[in-house]
Amino acid sequence: CVSNTFMQLKDVLSQIEDGRLSISSYVAIKVSTDLNNACSATPAMWGSDVLITSRLLILLLEHETLQQGLNLTHRQDKHYIQNLVESASIVMHGKYSEHWHRINGLKGFGADALLHQLERYAATLATTQ
Repeated sequence: CVSNTFMQLKDVLSQIEDGRLSISSYVAIKVSTDLNNACSATPAMWGSDVLITSRLLILLLEHETLQQGLNLTHRQDKHYIQNLVESASIVMHGKYSEHWHRINGLKGFGADALLHQLERYAATLATTQ
C-alpha cells in the first residue's frame, strides 16, 4: 500500500531510478519540498511510504555529496536542508522500526544506509563552507 500523499513521489522515484529523470537543483528542491510535505501530512506511513522516502532521501543525498560550492542545492533554496532533515526525522521515528526491519530484509538496506548518507552530506557541507 502507498498513501495518496506519496503516489506522485513514487512515480518520481521510478523515473529517477530508471534514468528518465536526472537530479538537478530544481528537481532536488521540488522533491525535498514535496517529500517533507508528504511526510508531515501522513500521520501513519505504510512500509511503501517509508521505502519511497528513504530511497528518495538517499538519492538526493548521494547527488549532493557530488556537488561543490554554489552547486550545492541548499545554496539555491534556504529550506532544502530543513526539508531533508525533517523528512529523515519523521521516517526514522521508532514507530516505523517494523517497516525498516522488513525493508532491510527485502531490499538489503535499512535506516543505517540513510544515516550513512546523512553523515556524508554533513561532511560535504563542512568541507565546502
